Amino acid sequence: MNKLKTFFYVFKKSISSPEYYKELLETKFSFTFKYYLMLAVLVSLIFTSFVSIKMVPETKAWLKTGVEEVKNIYPDDLVISIKDGKWSINKPEPYIIPMPQSIKEKYSANVDNAVVFYKQGTINDFSSFKTFALVNESNILTNDNASGIKAYPVKDLPNADIDKSKAIEGINNVYKYIKYVPFLLPLVLFVGQILFDFFGYKLMYILWIGLAVYLLSLLKKKKINFLSACRIGIHTMTLPIIVETLFSLFSLDVSAYPWFFVLNTFLSFIVLDKMFKEKEGALNPKN
Repeated sequence: MNKLKTFFYVFKKSISSPEYYKELLETKFSFTFKYYLMLAVLVSLIFTSFVSIKMVPETKAWLKTGVEEVKNIYPDDLVISIKDGKWSINKPEPYIIPMPQSIKEKYSANVDNAVVFYKQGTINDFSSFKTFALVNESNILTNDNASGIKAYPVKDLPNADIDKSKAIEGINNVYKYIKYVPFLLPLVLFVGQILFDFFGYKLMYILWIGLAVYLLSLLKKKKINFLSACRIGIHTMTLPIIVETLFSLFSLDVSAYPWFFVLNTFLSFIVLDKMFKEKEGALNPKN
């Protein structure tokens, strides 16, 4: 309880009191690190909670709808036979199975088809077929814009005859596990924001702001060490983080503007200037 009380005291002072920073720099670096870690946890928790209210039920509904559509698009009379590392179907080639509409609209706007069975197919046929997967004589090829084209050898598949009933059975077995994915997304988002945002992206900001503050102190001939400059940047980052979180919660995209860095640097310079003026005042007290 005392730690939480201390955090909110430092939180308030970091935003509202440039004078506080002189007292702050008299503490150990671990004090600032603990504050930043607590700030990262609380902000990530608040952001994840708000986003999850909408994200979890939407993802759950989309997943359920997508699974049902995948079942429905499997042709009633299609049989896929796999034997000794080779496949065949009871349909003329190329045989096309379209992409479910819900998946196409949400993630695959440039893809019309889910899979094309064509033994003579090559990677060059992805554009003409506009398909996510292409099954040729030797491989199952998939084309994901994020990770590119991947190949999975047909020879690794077990012998089987797959009709619609067996396909649906397999889909149901997979759904037993993936139906829990929406409930794991908040945890992934929470951990990801802490690791990649606060201790990745924002850490680079801290180093640049620390360098800027350090150089300014040299120009003013009131040198402070680089670690202290970074600590100032960490605490003045409190206000930009609050503003950034509000922008995100209200879906306001301001990523095209370097406002975060500019605001953080501006606040750091104000704090530094205030600290120097206090030192000068202490050396030259009024009568």
